[in-house]
Amino acid sequence: MSSEIRKCVKCPERATLCGTDVKKAAYCKPCFIQMVKHKFSSAIGKRRLYKDGQQRETLVVYNGTNAGAFLLSLVSEGLRADAHKRLTLVPTVMVLLKEKDKAAIDSIRKEVELIKECIVAPWIYVHIAAVFESCISDPRTFSDIYGINHIPQWTQLLTSCSSSSTKEEIEYLCTNMLCIRIAQKLGIHKVMLSMSADELASTTLSSLALARGPSVFHAVNVVDKRHSDVTLIRPLREISEKEIAIVNRFEGSDRYILNVRKNHLKIDDDQSIQSISRDFISDLVINGFTGTVTTILSIANKIQAPATNRARCVLCASVYNADEGEKYCYSCTSVLDQVGDKILLEQLLDSMCMNAH
Repeated sequence: MSSEIRKCVKCPERATLCGTDVKKAAYCKPCFIQMVKHKFSSAIGKRRLYKDGQQRETLVVYNGTNAGAFLLSLVSEGLRADAHKRLTLVPTVMVLLKEKDKAAIDSIRKEVELIKECIVAPWIYVHIAAVFESCISDPRTFSDIYGINHIPQWTQLLTSCSSSSTKEEIEYLCTNMLCIRIAQKLGIHKVMLSMSADELASTTLSSLALARGPSVFHAVNVVDKRHSDVTLIRPLREISEKEIAIVNRFEGSDRYILNVRKNHLKIDDDQSIQSISRDFISDLVINGFTGTVTTILSIANKIQAPATNRARCVLCASVYNADEGEKYCYSCTSVLDQVGDKILLEQLLDSMCMNAH
């Protein structure tokens, strides 16, 4: 028996594609692409991020992933759109590298040089190891990749972590802090990150497991204003990795995915809280629970810190009840305790917290 032919929910054409939840709506190809892109423009438009004289300079963080490629294409298209649909931000693109191997880093740089014309704006290369810089310099003045000289320290710090969970959490905290510090140095007050719905859903679960409940709402929201003068923006919050991959393929935006990301296989079998969270969500979706990601993110919207929490952690910027002299929240303290190389850790914290609140 042939299955029922579904029609596109937006036009009379035959539906060939489904969104996040296959049971809810089906689309033809053009309407599907429009629906996915509308989620991006809606995330920005509803919050009036670039309206009413708001500052438009934005640090767009590009990491070469599926979602990173999609964000690049959306910004590129938005800047070239008609006046009423034009994205009015003024971008600086920051290529964020985390590779430790020089050959891989050189390869990434060559690839990026070939795609840079997609956005006519300043492009800067920053390695995550730049978190060890005690005084951030303007990366635009560097011909080399900024922070590359600190790779040995960064590698040693991660090697000294007692578990993969600690390693991933340190990397996550350092990524956020570095983006904020670079933006501050450039005098930019908005940072755009390419975190998809899937990534933010797994962040929700791992954050709860790591006792970060009070900060979940901000950590996975479209707009995150915890960091005083810099706002983090996550405009892909409602868009799944599947939707991103389909649109990237249809529009040729997968050319912005770096080869090192396409070929990446996790060799380390040591599981982490973060990887278990990702696998748990992925397995549920594969087994037909297609609303999993949406459900997790809607729950995250309802989690708030108690109003009595007044102190702000200098590392993750979440509010907490602090004893006198405490600088870090319980969760950050627990993570820092799991880092073995205390000398390097102290160097890192001194550098990262120099500009903190």
